[in-house]
Amino acid sequence: MSFFSAASFVIAIPSAVAVFAWIATIWMGRPVFKTPFLFFAAFVLLFVIGGLAGFMTAAVPLDWQLTDTYFIVAHLHYVLLGINVFPAIGGIYYWFPKITGKLMDERLGRWNFWVMFISFNLAFFPMHISGLLGMPRRVYTYSGGYMGGRPLILSLPWAPSCLL
Repeated sequence: MSFFSAASFVIAIPSAVAVFAWIATIWMGRPVFKTPFLFFAAFVLLFVIGGLAGFMTAAVPLDWQLTDTYFIVAHLHYVLLGINVFPAIGGIYYWFPKITGKLMDERLGRWNFWVMFISFNLAFFPMHISGLLGMPRRVYTYSGGYMGGRPLILSLPWAPSCLL
């Protein structure tokens, strides 16, 4: 467990430096608050949420409790999906007019951003709470009185009736 703790600390330090560099770039620059910037800002926020979840697992006692729970599933989804999909979509909104010469609809882009951002967080943030409550992952069924899955009702439209 100490190896994973050390690895989490080693990853957390340069990640925090990167976040401060991004925030300083925005602060010192002249950002244009259009759709690509919204996707970039969401990327930074999702990176921070996923990074804090990863940093929490650097403490060995907490990692021992959270391993094989939905907390780790949520952390991986934030880190692997959120910080890859949002900048890619933002990049499309930024580069599409430069490549094709045709502007994309800004209002539709903002709608796309808010639908993606809200649905992403509704799908994956409750997994953090369920993991903290001890809901294990890789289990195909749960007992009828299990309460750890209640927060997942928000994110899983196909939630088993035993969680309701």
